Amino acid sequence: MNRTNLTALFQPSSIAVIGASSDKLKPGGRTFRYLAERFGGKLFAVNARGVESERDGVYVSVASLPYAPDLAVIAVPASAVVGEVEACSKKGVKVVVVYTSGFGELGEAGRREQERLAEIAASSGMRILGPNCMGAFNLHMHSYTTFTSTLGHAEWPKAGNIGIASQSGAVASHLLSMVRDAGFGVSCWVATGNEADIDIADCIAYLADDPQTSVIAGYLEGCRDGARLIEALERARVRRKPVIVMKVGRSMEGAAAAASHTGALAGSDEIYQTVFERHGVCRANSYEEFLDLVVACSRGGFPKGRNLGIASISGGAGVMIADYAGEAGLRVPALTESTQARFKEAVPIAGVRNPVDITAKVVTSPELLGLFLDGLLAEVHIDCAVLYLSNMGRNAPLFTRMREAIRSLPARHAGKLIAVVATLPQQARQQLEEDGYLLYEDPLRAVRTLAHLAQIASSFDAPERRPMAASAHRFACQPSGNEWAALQALRAAGIPVVESCLVTSAQDAAAAASRLNGPVALKIASADIAHKSEIGGVMLGVRSPAAAATAFDQLMERVRGAAPAARIDGVLVAPMVAGGVEVILGTKRDPVFGPVVMFGIGGIFVEIFQDVTFRVAPIDNEEAGRMIREIKSFPILAGARGRQAVDLDALASALSTLSHVAAANIDRIDSIEINPFIALPVGGVAVDGLIVAA
Repeated sequence: MNRTNLTALFQPSSIAVIGASSDKLKPGGRTFRYLAERFGGKLFAVNARGVESERDGVYVSVASLPYAPDLAVIAVPASAVVGEVEACSKKGVKVVVVYTSGFGELGEAGRREQERLAEIAASSGMRILGPNCMGAFNLHMHSYTTFTSTLGHAEWPKAGNIGIASQSGAVASHLLSMVRDAGFGVSCWVATGNEADIDIADCIAYLADDPQTSVIAGYLEGCRDGARLIEALERARVRRKPVIVMKVGRSMEGAAAAASHTGALAGSDEIYQTVFERHGVCRANSYEEFLDLVVACSRGGFPKGRNLGIASISGGAGVMIADYAGEAGLRVPALTESTQARFKEAVPIAGVRNPVDITAKVVTSPELLGLFLDGLLAEVHIDCAVLYLSNMGRNAPLFTRMREAIRSLPARHAGKLIAVVATLPQQARQQLEEDGYLLYEDPLRAVRTLAHLAQIASSFDAPERRPMAASAHRFACQPSGNEWAALQALRAAGIPVVESCLVTSAQDAAAAASRLNGPVALKIASADIAHKSEIGGVMLGVRSPAAAATAFDQLMERVRGAAPAARIDGVLVAPMVAGGVEVILGTKRDPVFGPVVMFGIGGIFVEIFQDVTFRVAPIDNEEAGRMIREIKSFPILAGARGRQAVDLDALASALSTLSHVAAANIDRIDSIEINPFIALPVGGVAVDGLIVAA
């Protein structure tokens, strides 16, 4: 990503505020006050009407500045923005931040003005943040090119290791307030607005390289360039920096609202989710979950696995936590017999398998907390733990003794995260946090956070995922929607396809059935009929040439009645494929991420079951194999209930080949659907195919 050098945005040595004001309520005035009070570099005020400044001078125009500042903030009416941006580019400014709204979000005229800003950035090399953005800041550098009122509060945020990148200024400010109120610090903060030039991918990539940032918190509504977003997310993953994202637009209504808000393409939420999972991104579904994850990640440390130990003063609460753990994908394995025996000796009525029920005996013997939790964490196969205390921490004398019993355990069992679930007064919370515990009042939040942290740790250990070049068949001409033509094109591209022939008369159908020597299937071939079974356009198990001739006539009569305007190319005659499992292989051109490949259980009920998985294409056989194993119905393919397992290698090869076909023909193909592809014990074949041209 050679356009992501945003050093001048986050580490400027000189700043000009164009539209600086003495009115601290105006964006230009608020920004100038923030900078005048804290920024250590050169600070110029630009305002033709004059403004009071005790810093480095007031100038009537950008051209009159003594030299080009690293960064310029533009806080002027929309009608003046393009002129000021052009002046900055001529002066040699490296980055401009445009606060002003009234561009792409307002319609065609605004879009044209925004495109002009993008053209200036592209031709000059000057980067532009915005328009319609709330700006950026770097707390370590005291560079505050933003007008968010969050910085104007009595409690200024402290510098820390959390980087925040958001497409919404209001959401970015909300997240900043939450992090500040939780007592944690921020490194860099940026709200990208309409993204005429600098976008969310640029900012994530910068934070991935920033030595002051160890956690990246993001808010996304959409993006224009999926490949660059993937590259930025992968850059963060290989640097072992967790990315926590709130991504909106799951519903059709939400996606439409997101697109109208930022002007970004929304894309398919399923594909965003696939990209997030593949590149180690944790997706938060609420502000609460977002804060839990960001705070936990900023403290450092991740579980080495997914085995959870549970210690509780309540048996019922222990069961509740175990239920949550199973739903979150954590395991609750039994403790070793020696540990269970030691616990039973200490408290004969305790539940000791895992969850461990310490019982209310801790009220009179608080030292039992240390014995049980220490023993639990000493188990080699336990990766993290939850300690449930309810409201016992509100008894100050008792809490003092309990804390003393467990105070040293986080340090003694370094690498094993421990979450305490309890209602605690502020002082007690602060003390346990200082000891190294994660604190929650809701056990679901504790378990959910530990599960996400385990997922992040697992993603860090995966090899680097570099983009793959398409190496597949390039179609010689634009594919048609005819099934016969589609199957021939797929065969030429390397996909195994059932033997078949296209006939245009009952006599030819009989001859084809005779030639194929066995039960055959007959299907209407028409580019205008995508789902033939819905109109009776398929006849299966036709056993003789005479029956094939009759079936041909019946099919033609049915289609004339059900779809009289459809163009009919003939009837496809193919042998029946015995056994195997029907699966669907498909591709789709996503507006953000380009070619996407899909796999799932196929047949006529695929849209009902929706047991499918996705990847951005192209993929290799190994990744195709992982896709196949992700669907809920995988046991059917693996030979469940005495069934014969299918040839998974052949299936993965076909799926990988199809992904390369889609990538190699992205300019020609909108979608490909092979449904069904019959996965057999040895090999497999496509028996129905549809190619939709771009």
